[in-house]
Amino acid sequence: MKNSIAKALEYEEIYQELGNRNEKIFDSMKDVMVFCALIALRKGKPRKPIEKRGGEPIKVEIFRQDDKNIIDIIALHEYGDLEVITEEKNDEKLTIFEEYANAGMAYIEERFKGIPKEVEIRSLIDEFRPETTYREPINIAELVMESID
Repeated sequence: MKNSIAKALEYEEIYQELGNRNEKIFDSMKDVMVFCALIALRKGKPRKPIEKRGGEPIKVEIFRQDDKNIIDIIALHEYGDLEVITEEKNDEKLTIFEEYANAGMAYIEERFKGIPKEVEIRSLIDEFRPETTYREPINIAELVMESID
């Protein structure tokens, strides 16, 4: 059974920049991954399989329940059947999420022509919620829940 989610080698530098620098928007690379998956879904980007895995995969145990709910919602959107959130389909569900995160990262890299600046990521976040103030790290779960109508 799959117990981690991979990142693509081609985007590892962007993951590191967005999730590991001292002054950062996201609390962790896990949050970057969730954001990227949501960007792909929001922008209507198809899943993008990972060709070469890069860096340390993110352990599923790091994901909070809110994150796991987002993973379930994305899988339900893609699969169209509640069966995808059963234990038997866990690997498939995580692969769906992984590939949406990869598609979102591809979108970010293409849109900003490489590693985005903080202001560029904030502009992308503003497309979800323009009234956002940036005094604290972004709570991805709140952002998603506000975006679902």
